[in-house]
Amino acid sequence: MPNVRTWMLRHLARRFSIGEDILGHLSTFQRLGEAFEVEAPQEMLPVGARTVARALRSRAAPQIRPDWLWPYWMERQLDPHDEAFVPRGHLAVMTNLTHRNWTSIGNLWSPWEAIVDPTGLVTPWYDGWSIDWWVE
Repeated sequence: MPNVRTWMLRHLARRFSIGEDILGHLSTFQRLGEAFEVEAPQEMLPVGARTVARALRSRAAPQIRPDWLWPYWMERQLDPHDEAFVPRGHLAVMTNLTHRNWTSIGNLWSPWEAIVDPTGLVTPWYDGWSIDWWVE
C-alpha cells in the first residue's frame, strides 16, 4: 500500500508543479519525528489545523474581495504606508501580528465574554462572528 500512496502523492505533486526538491524538503518531516521520544498531545492537531485554516482564509479573503472593509488589524497590516504593515511575500497565510489589543466585556456572573477592537468591532462570543458599524 505504501507504493500506491507514494505514487499518488508524486502524481499529485507533478500535477501542481511541485518539484522533487520540494518533495525532498517535505519528506524530512518523517525523519524529524523519528528521534522524538516525547509524544505530542493529541489536542495539538485540531488546534493547529484550525489556526492554519484561519490563516489561509485570512490571506485569501482580501485578495478575493479587495473592495470590502476588513478588520482593523487586517487593514493596517495590508497597507504599505501604515507603520503596522507586514510584508507577506510568498507566504500562503496571514494572521494578526500587530493589533492584538482588544478589550473584553463581560461580568462575573456570566461565562460569556465579548471582545471589542479599537475601532468598535464587536465579537459577541469566542470564535463567533463580528458586528462592525460606521457613520458617513
